[in-house]
Amino acid sequence: MRCVKILLLAGSIALALGMPHFSFAADDGAKIFEAECSVCHNPKKKPLDKLKMSRAKWKEAIDEMIEKDKLDDPLPSKERISQLLDWLAATYGPADNTTEAAKK
Repeated sequence: MRCVKILLLAGSIALALGMPHFSFAADDGAKIFEAECSVCHNPKKKPLDKLKMSRAKWKEAIDEMIEKDKLDDPLPSKERISQLLDWLAATYGPADNTTEAAKK
């Protein structure tokens, strides 16, 4: 019984240590959105609430904005765009996002 408790405790600690990594990634995406997108996309102007797009569709939308020169220079790095895409897919993605996550 003591062994089970130790394993549960160790598993809980490992999970707790891993959780901040995921929340930081989500926080990064939200911060990037705030810095790069919120000038045009906010609750009063071009809200995203009703959009439920896959990560691939969000990438198409961002690529189109880049192509049509709707983003301010300097453009975000590929890494920042990737973090933003992850956040958009998680926050404004389809209800079942599991198939899209498997494609990454």
